[in-house]
Parts: sequence; C-alpha cells; structure tokens
Amino acid sequence: MVKYIFLTWSDGNTNPSRPVNTSVPLTLSATYQPQGQILTGIFHITTTPSPAPIFVDDVYVGESPIDVPVEANVNHTVTCGILDGWVPPGPYVTMVAVNGTVNIHRSYTQGPSGFLQVDTSPVTANIYGMLKGAIGDPQFLGTTPLNVVLAVGTWLIYFGAVSGYEPPQPNPREVPIYSGQITSIFAVYNPVPTGTLTVNTDPFSVNIYIDGELAGKTPLSIDLNPGPHLVQFEELDGYNLLPDRTVNIVSGDTTSIETTYVRRGDFNAMWLLIPLVGVAAGAVLLKKGKK
Repeated sequence: MVKYIFLTWSDGNTNPSRPVNTSVPLTLSATYQPQGQILTGIFHITTTPSPAPIFVDDVYVGESPIDVPVEANVNHTVTCGILDGWVPPGPYVTMVAVNGTVNIHRSYTQGPSGFLQVDTSPVTANIYGMLKGAIGDPQFLGTTPLNVVLAVGTWLIYFGAVSGYEPPQPNPREVPIYSGQITSIFAVYNPVPTGTLTVNTDPFSVNIYIDGELAGKTPLSIDLNPGPHLVQFEELDGYNLLPDRTVNIVSGDTTSIETTYVRRGDFNAMWLLIPLVGVAAGAVLLKKGKK
C-alpha cells in the first residue's frame, strides 16, 4: 500500500526544514498515512466569556469550550460568532500536527452595542455581516426574520443566495449601528426571470426528469431558471431509450423538444439502412451476371 510520510518536531512544528535552535533539544518524528486516509488533530477552543459560538472554516461546530477534530497539517480558520453585548475577536488561522492538540483561546471585548433587525420578502434568507474595514470574511448572523446585537460601528450586511431569486441590491449594504438603538432593514428578493421549456413525445404521457427531478408528463410546459438543464426521458417497455439532452434556457424565451420513441426491432425506423443493403445485394447480382 502506498503511504505518505508527515514529519513533526517534538514541539509540534511540522516544517521539516525549519532552523533548529541547538540550545533546545528537539527530535523529529515521522507519521505514516495510508493513501486516502485523512489524519487529524484536535483544536481545543476556549473563550472569554464562555460559552460562545465557534466556527471552523466557516462551519458552525458548537459552543466553547469545545474540542474540534480537524485535518492535520492544513491551515484552518477559527472564528468566534456574535455574542450579545460583546465585540468578537477576529479570525485566527492555525494548524495542528497529526494526533496533536492545539489550545486556542479567544477573548471578546466588552463595548457599546446596538440592535439590528433584518426582514426579507417573499423568502427567508441567511444574513452575514462584518464591521467595515475588518479583515476576513463576513460572519453568519442568522436567518430572517433576524434580531441580533452588534458592536457599535458601520457594518457591511450581506444577503445570502436564495434559489430562484436575485438578492436585494446593494449587496452588501452599509448599516450604521448606534449604541442602545435599533436599526431595521427590510429587503425584497425578486424572482429570477425565467424561460420556458416545452417537451412533446410520441407516444405521449411520458415522465420527464429535469436536473434529476421528476418534472411531469408529456406534453409538458415548465418555467425554468436561465442556464443549462439536463432533460431525461422515461424508459418505455418495447421502445429504445431516448438519449439525455442538455438545453440552455434563456430568460423570456421558449425552448422546445419534439421527439419520437422507436420500437425495438422496428425495421421501418431503419429506412436509412435499406438503400445500403440494396446496393450491396445489387453488386452481388452484377458480379454473378458477369460469370
């Protein structure tokens, strides 16, 4: 079996070519990883105050204090979520050695805060935000209708993607948060302009699948978001299976598919082969006639 080797210094550093301080005795150990297996270590995460929401690589993992298994020898970003009345610390990037543990402590700062209310129509949406000028990615604030406590300052509020809808503009939106005051946002998601797909088959009343989902029976007319879509046809007993088709839907336009199933063994559907067979047979007869 093919294996990979990871080198780790006894102080947890994973750079095998690092300069070594000879006044501090260090040893270098090797860890063997079977191909395809992901080796892990542990992030032991604590916060002040506690508990607090913790995200690793933008994925919510729980509340502090918490032990989070992560892939070893790879950088990961630890982020603290919103905590009422506190300003969260910035993102923290680190890695852990194979089977090792890294202790991570993050401290919030207490400061003036205000309230943000966000509502969206006609759909609910994920809302993200960050202080203007902050380094890193926006934090997940919650899902509308949203009520959250934020640090005082100017925030960039991002509206998350919703399938079939265009996010409100501008996105992000600058929102000032004032101490002890409520700032409200109402935003509208507009439906993405659609195009139409019609499908007709002979015979009809055939199940049609679009992007892997049953869309209905033929004759079919359906509105779809712009872009490519995979169309698949039901397999009918006694008929050859129709090939899949990819169609490109354009806003405001109609795309049509007209197709006919062919019975298995139907020689009438093989009319293109008949002239070829006839020519071959004629050639044989001419050859015989010369003899």
